[in-house]
Amino acid sequence: KADGYGHGALDTALHLADHCGVEAFAVATLEEGIALRKALDSTNKSQSSQTTSQRPARIRILVLGPPVGHPRSFDEYHFHNIEVMIPGAQIAKSLMDWVANADERKRNEAERAAMEAREQ
Repeated sequence: KADGYGHGALDTALHLADHCGVEAFAVATLEEGIALRKALDSTNKSQSSQTTSQRPARIRILVLGPPVGHPRSFDEYHFHNIEVMIPGAQIAKSLMDWVANADERKRNEAERAAMEAREQ
């Protein structure tokens, strides 16, 4: 729920992943999913090999809300390894069309990686 019932959604999720062995999270929006993925990835990189984390190598994240701005938003789902909910035939067809266009997806990934490299 919104902000982990006042405990801080990201802090709560990190605790659940590290100490309770949670393997998947569901969020309401893609933006929440991206924020969670970034938090999980950044703490994974900073953890030493001596921690007692129970976190799986890659935690699943599912967005329960319908994809906004599809098919373009599918690039974001794919890039951040976030699962999309398919609530109907129109979005399913849009996703199938997006999957069929691998060349454009690869170009978008290359552009995004270059942009992120410049930001660092």
